[in-house]
Amino acid sequence: MVFSGLQSRVRAIVLLGLLATTSAAWSSRDAWAPGARPSRHGFGPGDRVLLDAHNSYPEAGRWADRIDRALATGTPLAIEQDLYWRRDSASGTFDIVVAHDSNATRGAPTLQAYFFEKIRPIMERALSENRRDTWPLVILNLDFKENQRELHDAVTALLAAHDRWLTTAPRTSTPEVAASLAVGPLLVLAGADSTQRIDFHDRVPVGQRLRAFGAIPVPSPPGATRDERAAALATATPATLIAPRAGNYARWVNFPWGVVESGGQLRAGAWTATDSARLAALVKRAHDQQLWIRFYTLDGFTPDQDRGFTPSYNFGSDTAAARRWTASILTGVDFVATDQYDQFVRVRAGIRRPQRSSEFHADGLRGAHVDRAPGAHPTHVRHDELPTLVEHRTVADRHADTTHGLPELRRHVLAVECEHYGLFARAQRMVHHGHVTVRLGRRSHQRRKDIVPLTTRPAVDRNDDRLDDGGPDAAVLE
Repeated sequence: MVFSGLQSRVRAIVLLGLLATTSAAWSSRDAWAPGARPSRHGFGPGDRVLLDAHNSYPEAGRWADRIDRALATGTPLAIEQDLYWRRDSASGTFDIVVAHDSNATRGAPTLQAYFFEKIRPIMERALSENRRDTWPLVILNLDFKENQRELHDAVTALLAAHDRWLTTAPRTSTPEVAASLAVGPLLVLAGADSTQRIDFHDRVPVGQRLRAFGAIPVPSPPGATRDERAAALATATPATLIAPRAGNYARWVNFPWGVVESGGQLRAGAWTATDSARLAALVKRAHDQQLWIRFYTLDGFTPDQDRGFTPSYNFGSDTAAARRWTASILTGVDFVATDQYDQFVRVRAGIRRPQRSSEFHADGLRGAHVDRAPGAHPTHVRHDELPTLVEHRTVADRHADTTHGLPELRRHVLAVECEHYGLFARAQRMVHHGHVTVRLGRRSHQRRKDIVPLTTRPAVDRNDDRLDDGGPDAAVLE
């Protein structure tokens, strides 16, 4: 009876939190600004974990279906297009073509034909349905392989021709302040190159619209050798790597995976709690600075699985890549670049993000956590991921709850199947702060006064002797 009363009380608190969050939702769905409270289906830093379809274009006449495979995974998603400025030998005119290498531009499709015409039905349907809470549906990641003024101007003209689709912001006289975005079904991201900033921001007159948004520059790691530079990159502090806050133009940061694991994919070993904490720290810093964060490129394939993928991005197996995808999803990485579109989306489908009213903030990471369908078993999470989720609850994050107006009513839900007994002590810290309650299958834990034993859900046979010596068990944090 006591347990039943506790369960009813917690459920009532969760419901009140849901109602309060919903009723206080930001009323405008036409604009979003860093620091503002986004809508329940927001797209600000930490709100969504998206597939970033890496190199989603043909290469030397092969793999022409890449963009179709990317779009088939569903929206929202990000799509990368690598750009060159090339003269057509037949017509004599220049155009923007998509290709990976400079020697593969002959016969390469144009950005207009391959990308914009392909997404036209999606964009026009989005405008017709006007479901702005789902926008942007597509994020176009422009990787400029060249940076001549003519190419930039051609991109500007092409974007202007599709202005109805675009997410834009006003060009202001205070570039260090991020103005509100007028949200369209398409968001365009440029890079960190200084000439791109000049052409896509500085040359735009004050009062007109910015149509593309760049990345902040990332400092080059010091070192005389490749190994020294790799070590410096993987150990630089998040504050060093991500120094500025989002401005009106630079609103995201782009990292190679070597910033997480020294030497990148080819030197990566087993995924560890240290790696998890490093990833979480970088994501937290980016989101604290109101920046989207992208990591590239997380692949894992054997020779028979290779579909023109880049060898230096290969972790060696789909299992190794899936471990990093899972960590990235749980940690709230905004754009996860991979060539294995379908596999990534299948992994993400098992680690769904619930509505904002029940989102779990771990180390300030907005909404990145495990969810499950009604009646489904909790999604499997290894012991080296749980510290990322529950160990780093911070004062700043609790302040974020207060700014949402629900310091006492919010409850953050997480379904986790643990593999390690000792991790419950970390979850316990969050219980002390009143942010979560815990359901444990272990009988010994149910006797602890600081844990609310709502129900049991054993992950292993209850006759398993490991239940008494620190073996695996199931937990649900609510």
